[in-house]
Order: sequence, then structure tokens, then C-alpha cells
Amino acid sequence: MATEWYMSYGGVEVVNHSRMTTYLETVGSPLDDFSGCGCPSFTNEVLEELPYTTPDNAASPAPWYDADVPESAEFAGLMVLLGRVFKRS
Repeated sequence: MATEWYMSYGGVEVVNHSRMTTYLETVGSPLDDFSGCGCPSFTNEVLEELPYTTPDNAASPAPWYDADVPESAEFAGLMVLLGRVFKRS
């Protein structure tokens, strides 16, 4: 599945603007003009996931979170500004 606000590769989430928008509020961010996901109706419910809270939430951790790397809880995610979706032929 790929859009500008969500991408997965091999079943692993790579970009999720809904998750990132929540984490920017809970983890913090140096960004001062990020307006969030390009699609307000794109939420964790659409992906059938538990609500996003923080990357290290035990019930719904971020795919990159690793308890052995505490700094991974400070990462909010990747933001795609412009891109193309390539399909394998």
C-alpha cells in the first residue's frame, strides 16, 4: 500500500503521517509549520490499529521502537513531501 501519507514495504510500515502527527504532539518536534497528514480522515482506525500515543507504548509501539535503544522513542517518523509511487512490473 502506498500513498503520500502512508507507505509500507514488504508488510513493514515505512511512512505513516497519521502516526507521525500524533507523535509530533507527544514526543515533540522542531517543526513549527507542519500541518499534519494530507488526509484528515486517514487515522489509525483506517489501518485497523490501536490508537497512536507514543513510540514506546507497549500496546501499540512504533515499528522502529526498540527497548534496547531508548533514543528510538524520540523518533516521530518520516514525512514524505513529494514522491512517486513505483510499481513493480
